[in-house]
Amino acid sequence: MLRGTLIIAVLAALAGACANHGKLRDIELARIGEWLPGEYDNSAQVHEDLAAGKSGQSPSLRLNIVPLSAPFIGRTVLFVQTIDATDGRVLSQQLFRFEKSADEKSIVQRTFEFKEPRRWSGGAAQTEIFASLMGEDVTATPACDLVWTFDGEWFTGVAGRKGCPVRSLEFDGLELKIDQAGRPAGDVIRYRRVGAD
Repeated sequence: MLRGTLIIAVLAALAGACANHGKLRDIELARIGEWLPGEYDNSAQVHEDLAAGKSGQSPSLRLNIVPLSAPFIGRTVLFVQTIDATDGRVLSQQLFRFEKSADEKSIVQRTFEFKEPRRWSGGAAQTEIFASLMGEDVTATPACDLVWTFDGEWFTGVAGRKGCPVRSLEFDGLELKIDQAGRPAGDVIRYRRVGAD
């Protein structure tokens, strides 16, 4: 009898802990949706590279991140556009979907690529063009999902395997750091929110 009561108490505690995980992830998802959207650039990093005479300096980039309503993809979906800051060319456009992991112990980010990127090139300024977005307009590589943790100040997402386009991504509401494939590991692109002091 005592053993059965003990098992029930342990199961109730585990259920409570799981419910708390889910609530905490909901708070983190809301914070991601609030903190991450905005306009960023890496001009400070470019100036530092120039001042240091660094060969192979960082390219001058601008990043626009805009929240979208795309329920068939997920509840927290962001349109992310990377622009060459020197000539205004759009270099990439993606959708980031954030959701709770199955065990609710972390947040998982899946990146979706557009099959016809030119069709969505005005999306950062005119989100209404996404009203026609369908599931067949995008593709994703689940093996390259980022698993996110939050330490109270920084969100950090890390890829699940080697060879993914993004090894890790970090942000704190003001700065955004991206460790991309094609650059030496740890040589991150450092963006800062435009207009931030």
